[in-house]
Amino acid sequence: MKLGRAVLKFDVFADIVELENAQIPVVGTIKNYNDLLGVDGVFGIKTGSTTQAGGNLLFASRLKVGSKSLVVVGAVFNQPGAHTPEQLAAVNKVVRSLLASVRKTVKEYELLAAKPVGSVSTEWGATSTVTPVSALKVVGWPGLAVKVTTKTTEPGALVTAGQSMGEVQASGVRVELRADTATSEPSLWWKLTRKP
Repeated sequence: MKLGRAVLKFDVFADIVELENAQIPVVGTIKNYNDLLGVDGVFGIKTGSTTQAGGNLLFASRLKVGSKSLVVVGAVFNQPGAHTPEQLAAVNKVVRSLLASVRKTVKEYELLAAKPVGSVSTEWGATSTVTPVSALKVVGWPGLAVKVTTKTTEPGALVTAGQSMGEVQASGVRVELRADTATSEPSLWWKLTRKP
């Protein structure tokens, strides 16, 4: 699987393993024995079968999750069968089952809703709630540990509506935090009773 992920970084390789057949000088047309091409997003990589090894497939599949496009790379080995077509059919059944499980499990999960998450206060007690500009969503699966970091910015003496208060980040996704409303000016009494 490490090798599969590495070689897919080369566009020409990915294009080749996705071909259903190819014209080779002297030899003529050769067929790709990967019958899953185009099924469940599968676009490669390599079939293999022998009496001793059974049916095998190193596969790659495109998976759309939310706004992200992922590539799933996996391998299935030693599937039974009396001959190559039977062995590869057994492999394909297992691969399709694996990909169905991946589609059910790998999803976009909301870590933080677009609802007020805090507030900012001035020295004289005026406040404004702080809300993410959008929900913070990341692609993952149950049990995956995701590090969430928050950076805040110093608001200054007054806060304006829509002013940036910082950001929240997880798995490379960043969402800005903004003040919902402007804070009121300090009262004259507050100004008079404070030392400069």
